[in-house]
Amino acid sequence: MKFFFDENFAPPIARALNVLETHSDDEVLNIIDVFDRGVADEEWIPFVGEEDGIIITQDYNIHRIRQQRELYIKYQLGLFVSW
Repeated sequence: MKFFFDENFAPPIARALNVLETHSDDEVLNIIDVFDRGVADEEWIPFVGEEDGIIITQDYNIHRIRQQRELYIKYQLGLFVSW
């Protein structure tokens, strides 16, 4: 399984967790490591969905913005919102 931290989290957090996951098939990534900083949510949501990934975000508005909500539902994206 792939876990993706959005860019609201510092990239070293995902990198450190990925090191701890070396004995499993899981992978922990930061969106910044896959795309450039500032990538639109509408671009990374389909990518993470196609990877059968789970996103960990601090962006509570992802539920409120219709286009983003429709995308994460369409791609059956696992979503964990942390505040």
